[in-house]
Amino acid sequence: MLPQNVVGMKIFTIKYRMHELINSSWIDLGLYPSDEKYFVSVYPTPLYRVFVSRGLGIEDRAIGDPIANTIREWGFETVTVGIELAVPEEEVPRKVRPM
Repeated sequence: MLPQNVVGMKIFTIKYRMHELINSSWIDLGLYPSDEKYFVSVYPTPLYRVFVSRGLGIEDRAIGDPIANTIREWGFETVTVGIELAVPEEEVPRKVRPM
């Protein structure tokens, strides 16, 4: 069972017990760990949309992208004009302005 407060992608491994049916009897073959890693993505519904104001330059994105990723891990859809909402660079100020 997954914890109730987990949001985002979580990586896990599994262990399983194997049995074999021999002459109408189940024989316990033991516990086996998996060396592979698996992931599950958990996101709440409804998914809320959040406007994130941030710079579009490389130096600004180095700070803004991790912040936006964390907000997405909390279960929000981020919208930044010029990043998720693709517009030509010259239209960014017009698109950000409230209507």
